[in-house]
Amino acid sequence: MEVGFVKDYYIIKKVEPKNNELRDIHEDMIGSRCYIVCLDTGKRAVLKCDMPYDPGKFHTVTTSIVESWWANDATGSVVTIETMNTVYVLEALKEKIM
Repeated sequence: MEVGFVKDYYIIKKVEPKNNELRDIHEDMIGSRCYIVCLDTGKRAVLKCDMPYDPGKFHTVTTSIVESWWANDATGSVVTIETMNTVYVLEALKEKIM
């Protein structure tokens, strides 16, 4: 079942490639603000990320196929997304972004 998120913003706290090879895109994502566009097990997730090389503009990042995902609690303050290739950990921002 596809999850529709309210446009909550997160900071990408951790990106862990399963092959232990951190790519440039992963390095750019760590510490970036983002929001989840779509997230569904068995499909590719889509995130919009405020990349450091182009601040203030949210770029689309499409992951490999999502194997599982979970939130730490009902508030979703930490969301973990495990794809075929990578594990992403997103932490909710407390303040709203305009």
